[in-house]
Amino acid sequence: MTAQPERKAFETSVAARPVPKQNGGRPVKILYALDTFPQLSESYINAEIERMMSWGVDVEVWSKDEPKSSANVDVKVHRGMLVDAIRLVKPDIVHTHWTKSALKYKDAAKRMGLPLTARGHWHFVTKQLEKIERDDTIVRLYMYPHLARKYGSASAKILPMTACFHHEWLAPRVAKDRKMVVRTAACKKPKDLATFIRIAQKLPDYRFVMILCSLGPNDHYRELEQLNRDLGSPVEMIHDISYPEVATYLAQAGIYLHTYSPTVSFGMPVSIAEAMAAGCAIIARDVEGAADYIGDAGRLYTDEDDAVALVRATEAWSDAEWAEADRKSRERAFTVYDDRNILVPLLEDWKVIAAEQAATRDRPVPLVTRLRRWLGIGYARI
Repeated sequence: MTAQPERKAFETSVAARPVPKQNGGRPVKILYALDTFPQLSESYINAEIERMMSWGVDVEVWSKDEPKSSANVDVKVHRGMLVDAIRLVKPDIVHTHWTKSALKYKDAAKRMGLPLTARGHWHFVTKQLEKIERDDTIVRLYMYPHLARKYGSASAKILPMTACFHHEWLAPRVAKDRKMVVRTAACKKPKDLATFIRIAQKLPDYRFVMILCSLGPNDHYRELEQLNRDLGSPVEMIHDISYPEVATYLAQAGIYLHTYSPTVSFGMPVSIAEAMAAGCAIIARDVEGAADYIGDAGRLYTDEDDAVALVRATEAWSDAEWAEADRKSRERAFTVYDDRNILVPLLEDWKVIAAEQAATRDRPVPLVTRLRRWLGIGYARI
């Protein structure tokens, strides 16, 4: 289906930007060090890898464990010990996601004399950031802007980076079902998914669809299924489908209703960016960071009744108001959260760090340091 003019303009403005190229020599080589890969719920990691590979980055992955719900990502994956994977792959840089993982995997990179970069998300404590600041191996930590402002340092190590969507996963535009409400999420308690079910029960004339990554055998998923049955099954519960299939539901939905616990640190859920890119009207929980993230593409609620009222309010919208909501969501997505923009600074930093690494590669390493690295003395065994 042919894209509408405004969406085509957004895509052209991004696609016209020069794609980053390597400045001679071999491509930058990155080894991702991850807890579980390819984990379906971690679409932000899988999209990042696909984008970097499309830009010519040489990517391989080491994963500590098998995924609980698997995605399809065409990249070489290593298991076993991380230090063995580093020896085999010989990357320029080790890269990971989550501050906790950066601290967990830094010793393997340090032992092999490599720098480590990381993207932080919502799960961290101040002490973790202090440790990252002090560690010479961890050279960059990219955090969501509202968290970078709150916990960022005076150094150049902690940098802001927003969530982003992967435009290759978008579905063709179709006529919106204005009474279809969608929520996508990993099946975890901080997502406050029970609230989505309770709101659905209060709006029986709407079609509510919840698309979950089940994370394998999961007691919480069974609890949500039971709650849904107890309330008369107001929600269609769908689990473990592919990213393009998720995109098809988002293309159809008029409204994306995001739920989140107000007591847990809020990241920048990629699901909201994906829903914006699909032209959904956004209704989200009013938590710290949400207003900056959503901008004028949505509305915020404080409790279930408030969310119900915001959904009901759309019934009075004219065709022009629905079209404007669609335009605002798509425009914000393509101008603020397109991965072809957002991930450029990460690639550029990798190029600089890799060049610095190459320039120092032949410098002599003290015998004691070489011996300690070879024996693993003083390094966590990863």
